[in-house]
Amino acid sequence: MDTNEILENQLLVEYARKTAELNYERNPLDSENLIRWAGALLELSQFQSGSDDSKKKQMMIKEAISKLEEALAIVNNPRKHYTLWWLGKAHTSMALLTSREKFAMIYFNKATRYFQRAVDEDPSNELYVYSLKQIIARKGSNKKNKISSNLKYDICGWLIFIFGFVALTGMTGKSHSDDLIETDDGMWVGSMGDIGSEIPESSFCDLEVEN
Repeated sequence: MDTNEILENQLLVEYARKTAELNYERNPLDSENLIRWAGALLELSQFQSGSDDSKKKQMMIKEAISKLEEALAIVNNPRKHYTLWWLGKAHTSMALLTSREKFAMIYFNKATRYFQRAVDEDPSNELYVYSLKQIIARKGSNKKNKISSNLKYDICGWLIFIFGFVALTGMTGKSHSDDLIETDDGMWVGSMGDIGSEIPESSFCDLEVEN
């Protein structure tokens, strides 16, 4: 898609957003219009591709979530399942924009619940079922990456311990030679002073562990 097509699509989506906003003023209880409004906001957020536009993108997605929640609260919403699916989609987008894993998982969990509710409302809808499977697989992938990261730090810890122990053992072995000095209270220490202070700092945590 070339630049002109992208700009044209962006203008069309912006027009749809403005139209939905005007329709909302006339009928705030039109759930279909709220869904269209939210959908337009989510589409517009995708055009914010620069790193500086990340906050603007998140604001658009949060506004879309607000519109969808408003639509979901309408009692006679004929497309409740569709609203739930859009909420799952919106929370997935927020999760992907959230750098901190702990907070990203909150959005992933919310997305999973909304997709599950959409499937419960319309079990025969292949799109809803597919979306639910995808979000579950993505959460599993994130969990695997977290385990891999934890494994990395576990290995780093053991490497530091092992090499520190080897260094300590080597220096202790040396202290049994001519470098031992007897103190006034009858204790023996190395001539270099405190053995622990001679253990070199290790930077093994900089090692990368392959997934």
